[in-house]
Amino acid sequence: MNSKVTSNSEKDSDSPLYAVMVDAKEPNGFDVLLVNPTSDRYTNIRMLNGGVQTVDDGIIETSKVLRDMGELAPLSSFFISYTDLDELEMSIWFQLDCFRSSDTAPEQYFFQLPRYLSVLDGIDKSEDEIVDPIVKNKTLAIKIRPRMGETIESWVSQNSLESKYTKTNRD
Repeated sequence: MNSKVTSNSEKDSDSPLYAVMVDAKEPNGFDVLLVNPTSDRYTNIRMLNGGVQTVDDGIIETSKVLRDMGELAPLSSFFISYTDLDELEMSIWFQLDCFRSSDTAPEQYFFQLPRYLSVLDGIDKSEDEIVDPIVKNKTLAIKIRPRMGETIESWVSQNSLESKYTKTNRD
């Protein structure tokens, strides 16, 4: 699954939420925010994220980070990650379990950050850099897609969060 950098007016309806990248205070860095443009309250956002990158003879998979982010109020946003341009050479992904209450099944979503050149292209095109009404800053929007399957809690109980290297066979 690939995420696409879009103008905020092009966000699709696959998810009521969306993510944005905004300039961070550090040079050459971006803060990633999760945005709730609806009147719905989420009591907890559980997030699992990591990254992968191909190398000459294999694939490097970073360790994964599991966090309960807390409540996401209506018409609000919160910080979920920082990344710099060098990290955007990897495919950085996020899985979200979004709970409206503690006794309901979570809504499940997935997105990944755009790769390095996509971000630079988006920044250079003023039509893609929109002042978001919730974040109140210039942003690059990232589409969030629904995902199916097990919850993050279930996946973590059966898998390792450690980094790993997988050697690929090349003829």
